[in-house]
Amino acid sequence: MTLTICSKSKLESFLGDPNFPEKIASKLTTRGEKIVFYEDLYKQYSRLAFTKWEDRPIAIAGLEKKLISDMKTHGGFGIFDDGQSLLRRSLLWQRGNDESTMRKITFPPQRNITVPSWSWMAYEGGVDFLALPLGGVDWLEDQIKSPWMQVTTNTSHTIDRVSGIELSAVARKFNTQGAESNAWKIVFDIPENESQGLKCVVMGRQIEKGKLENARHFALIIAPKNGETEVYERVGVGFMPGRFFEPNVPGKSKMVKIR
Repeated sequence: MTLTICSKSKLESFLGDPNFPEKIASKLTTRGEKIVFYEDLYKQYSRLAFTKWEDRPIAIAGLEKKLISDMKTHGGFGIFDDGQSLLRRSLLWQRGNDESTMRKITFPPQRNITVPSWSWMAYEGGVDFLALPLGGVDWLEDQIKSPWMQVTTNTSHTIDRVSGIELSAVARKFNTQGAESNAWKIVFDIPENESQGLKCVVMGRQIEKGKLENARHFALIIAPKNGETEVYERVGVGFMPGRFFEPNVPGKSKMVKIR
C-alpha cells in the first residue's frame, strides 16, 4: 500500500476545529447528536494516512481525552464507556465500506503502547460504524464488561503503558448456515484471514413486536487468540436474528477475555 504523508498542517487543521468544544460539550447538543458527531470524527480521522502507522493512536490522544472529559465518560483506544450504551455502540465499529481489508499495525517496543484487537486503532484503514438506530435498541448490559467499570475518574489508556487491558464478555456460538442472506451480515476486519471457532458477543437487539428469536441482534465476532481457549480477539462485527444463537445452536455460553 502506498502511503500519503499526513502533514502537520493537515492534522492540526483536522484536530483544531474551533467549534469542537461547543459541539460536544454543549447542553443543547442531544445525546444522539453527540454520538453522530464522534462517529463522524473517527470516520474522518481513521482515513488520514501516516508515514508511520504506529502514530495513529498517538496523534489523536489529546482529542480523545477532550472527548472523554466533555462527554463525562471513561474510555480509551477510540472506545467510550458511560455506563449506558456508549461502550456497546463504540465497539460496533466496522471496516470501512471503502476498504477491502484492514491490516494490523506492528507497534515497535519503544512506543511503549499495547493496542487491543477490539480497538480500530490497532489497524490500518478507514472505519465506519454498524448502522444502528439512535433509539429502539435493548442494550444487553450483562454480556460485556469494560476495563473502565471500576474507574472513578475520567481516564484514557490510549497512550499509557497498560498491561493486559481486556474486555470480559459472554461468548456465544452461532450458526448462519442455510440462512437467508438478508437476515444477517458479518463484516470481517481482515476477510482473507479465515478463523476457526468463531463466536459472538451480543451487544444489543432491536426492539420489535413479535418473537425475540426473530429480532435483529448486534454483535462482535470473536475468535480464539493464539490457540487459547479462554482468550479471544475481535475479528469482525455484524447482526443476525436471535434464532442463530444458542439454545438453537448446540453449546454453552461462557465468559471469556477479549484482548
